[in-house]
Amino acid sequence: MINLSEINSADSSDFGLLPEGEYSLKLLELSLKETRSGTGKYLDFCFVIDEGQYANRRLWVKFNVVNDSPKAVNFALKNLKSLFESAKIEITQFDLDDGGVALIRQIMSQDRRVKANIVTQEATNGYSAKNEVEPYSWSPSSMSAPATPPWERVGLQKVPF
Repeated sequence: MINLSEINSADSSDFGLLPEGEYSLKLLELSLKETRSGTGKYLDFCFVIDEGQYANRRLWVKFNVVNDSPKAVNFALKNLKSLFESAKIEITQFDLDDGGVALIRQIMSQDRRVKANIVTQEATNGYSAKNEVEPYSWSPSSMSAPATPPWERVGLQKVPF
């Protein structure tokens, strides 16, 4: 039997705002979605904080890649490029379809982590305060290092062929 009387529904601190600061993130999910107006598309990234006090908390970041506003698209693409560079992903172009999204998802899921500076956006126009990734704040994190070729390891000689 489940006893709901022991549950304090007023306690929602587990889902409150994160304190501003730098967090290490790992990709959980990525999808391409249509905007509410139906005139645009955005990449919807779901990250998980993978260390520290807030480990396992999720954070969603949207990149508005198709929009009537060229400024909005340019802003999103600069931030997306910064994310890819920090995750050491060398993608210069990709298709906005299931194949392109699957490619990014596959590459980012290969134990790649990034650091992001999380800020709080104040409540405005009836919307609640929320956390966001500060624009262009992506930076490398403790990612898996690529294997060092034998000839670059200390003390080993390159074998001439």
